[in-house]
Amino acid sequence: MNGAATQSQFELQKIKVLKGASGIEVDFNIRREDAGTQMTDRYSKETNTFPHPDLLKAIGSLKGILVKAIGKESLYTDKVLELIKGKQKEEIEAHMNDELEKVTVTGIAISGIDSNRGAIITGTYLCKNGAKIAINSPRIRFDGELFGFEGQLNEICQVIESETYLYTFQDKQAQASIVFGEAENER
Repeated sequence: MNGAATQSQFELQKIKVLKGASGIEVDFNIRREDAGTQMTDRYSKETNTFPHPDLLKAIGSLKGILVKAIGKESLYTDKVLELIKGKQKEEIEAHMNDELEKVTVTGIAISGIDSNRGAIITGTYLCKNGAKIAINSPRIRFDGELFGFEGQLNEICQVIESETYLYTFQDKQAQASIVFGEAENER
């Protein structure tokens, strides 16, 4: 890359949070003009610095959308709870929350242009035996209306793209004292 790219030149293609949130893998394009011709340079980067909590929070906020997109709304719905009362309601609510906690969003892949632009959400589900299996949403077009949350997904993806740019080009990372605590940082 010649010089730092501006945020308007940056186009996120894919981001994946590494195990333990110890870094990210990111694929992105930098759009630029060269002698009057629009050019797109593609880059892949893997970092081993802890992402800023704003980036992790934005990615994590896709959990509800991922669960709904793969057809497992029962893990994430109040409709079932409205029909049940008392101790049974508490037990079912606790079970639903336990199941939802087994889902982790690990990243997104964004593709397409204009009205065909959309994303695939990637994640894992923790099985009873401790194994994690991959789960992916179908490709969801931002301009679509099939799921009812396409606009929300688009907004979250824009935040993720912005936070990824800041992480990649402006060094917006987690502070070591927050990640490791003051005692670790003083060593």
